Amino acid sequence: MGLYVKELAELLGVTSPSLIRAEQSQSPSLRIVYGVELFRNKVLSGEVDLRRITEARVKRGGRKKVK
Repeated sequence: MGLYVKELAELLGVTSPSLIRAEQSQSPSLRIVYGVELFRNKVLSGEVDLRRITEARVKRGGRKKVK
């Protein structure tokens, strides 16, 4: 989806470590699976605009070019 783990975890109301564990698990928490599906439906229906989330990020410095 183009979101950082921290951003998605905050939107789902869970902690980043919980989301990472669910992502790596073969049987993730039903609460997280349900939350992700609800969020996915909101994104697909246009109810949530991911650009607003990603554009609000603090810009980090880019890579320095090596000469």
